[in-house]
Amino acid sequence: MVNISISSVTTAIFTLFAFGLFTGGTAFVWTWAIGFFILLLVTLCFAELGSSMPIAGALYQWASRLVGPRYGYVVGWLYVASQTAITAAVAFGIAPFVASLFGWTLNSDDQALVAAGIVLASTLINLAGVWLAAAVGTVGAVSEVVGMLVITVVLIITGIANQSPSVLFHSGGGLPPGSEFLPIALATMLFGSWAYTGLEMTTDMAEETHDASKVIPKAAVTSLVTTFVVGMVFLIVAVLAIPDLPAVFASENPLQYIIEGNTSEAFYKITLVVVVIAVFVSAATNQTLTARALFSLSRDGKFPASGQLMKVPKSTRVPSTSIILIGVLAAALLLFTNAIGVIAAACLTGLFGCYMLVVWGQLWARLRGRWEPSHWSMGRWSLPVNVLAAILGTGLTINIAWPRGDLIWYERWSGWVFVGGVLLCAAAYYALAGSERRRVIDTDLPAGHSGVVEDDAKGAHEIEDPLTPKESSP
Repeated sequence: MVNISISSVTTAIFTLFAFGLFTGGTAFVWTWAIGFFILLLVTLCFAELGSSMPIAGALYQWASRLVGPRYGYVVGWLYVASQTAITAAVAFGIAPFVASLFGWTLNSDDQALVAAGIVLASTLINLAGVWLAAAVGTVGAVSEVVGMLVITVVLIITGIANQSPSVLFHSGGGLPPGSEFLPIALATMLFGSWAYTGLEMTTDMAEETHDASKVIPKAAVTSLVTTFVVGMVFLIVAVLAIPDLPAVFASENPLQYIIEGNTSEAFYKITLVVVVIAVFVSAATNQTLTARALFSLSRDGKFPASGQLMKVPKSTRVPSTSIILIGVLAAALLLFTNAIGVIAAACLTGLFGCYMLVVWGQLWARLRGRWEPSHWSMGRWSLPVNVLAAILGTGLTINIAWPRGDLIWYERWSGWVFVGGVLLCAAAYYALAGSERRRVIDTDLPAGHSGVVEDDAKGAHEIEDPLTPKESSP
């Protein structure tokens, strides 16, 4: 349920459908399949790692053990920052749909304020405790599957014959004459890969999962395949159901035009309710699991205020300080831009950059004989898939970060600016935190793993800060 909520097909389609259509024309639907193929390779690599090392803070933990503690430190910082930015991006992308439900008209500043309100609501739900977050996640997963299924079936019945299948293989008249295919396809891959985030999230819940080494590979692959199938079918049906091609390219909200044009305004409103629920749950679940990754980084003493961030009150069983920090940072990020494409490019560059650091680290460790898969493995296909995932995934990451469009320089280079800013912060903390903190950052993680322990006297689950002085035994 968690991975379906986090790898949200509804989120990807409803927040970036207009971007995909206006950038790549009606043939943009095939980028969904390209993104799936590349990130399936990455998922298979992660399935092997997750089965071998089922530890919360997956990417950071894996990178630290595969290559070294400093390498893992960099991955951990970049990962937490990228997932925080994704929480902001999801909230920003769904804000116009929330406004549409209530008949509001938003300018860019209003949209940022609504998005900040969504982040606040997500934070409050997550702070309430594991039981509420789990219930909300279940509602989101059900809304995700049932909602997309119902919308797809209705569009098949009411509008599947509106367009010829040939419209799936050309621009549909929405792009300037003479537009070249390759640059358009590359630019549109931001849409094609947006849905396939959260590949590692099943492992972030590993310490709370029974028989995690067996569950993780199945859950990871099943989630990705479900996202692809549901999304691919919906996209094809939606394009074939377009009532009028020139009108859809002239509309401010193409999906609204397609759904209302084949049904009614009332049906679209019902659709919006389901979409808003599913996407809100995606943001809330992302925030929850990002807080767990921050908790993992903090319990190893590799983040400021680690002692506070790694505390988990017994009453809620969630890392409350980490959740609040993620919420505050996500809301702050909304002040820097008012374009969903810019935010998405920045956070995907950082996230996929983390993925590639881990995949290349996995390949490096494998070739040096320092690591081989245990529990679940692809067998003789393991090495070829690792190599292909590293090469194609790196190409995808560079493509997403590539500067495009007539924007302010820092928005055109948003991916590089975001990653560079996070790395500078990590380097500054390493340099300024003191020799004892650097010692902790440079120390190899233990081969085993100590989970969170209960402390009844303090009323919290917590572990020792590596820098906390230890009292002598009597």
